[in-house]
Amino acid sequence: ITTPAGQIHEIGALLAGTVAASQAWRVTYLGPNLPADEIAGAVRISGARAVALSIVFPSDDPYLGAELVRLRDYVGDNFALMIGGRAAVAYQSYIDQIDAKMLTEMSSLCRHLEALRSPV
Repeated sequence: ITTPAGQIHEIGALLAGTVAASQAWRVTYLGPNLPADEIAGAVRISGARAVALSIVFPSDDPYLGAELVRLRDYVGDNFALMIGGRAAVAYQSYIDQIDAKMLTEMSSLCRHLEALRSPV
């Protein structure tokens, strides 16, 4: 759980981490404002199965879309990315491009996490 580079807030990310932990997931909270390469490094070190990102402000960051694309490139196509927060909808085209799951509410985080547990 983290926020991408340029996202200084952390309350939504902390809340998502708490919700995931309450669903018996082992959560690693990375803090706010992390570049894609650092997030991907944490994924490799921890053996994570998914990354949840919180995007709240600003809704017009000219660099954030490219940062999301870099993250997908670093973690690969078969890795779960989930993105939520008040400003996430402003980056919908990038979220679609990187095949990430849009989290519109915390219950959608629970649904996506449960789907990761279910055999395909």
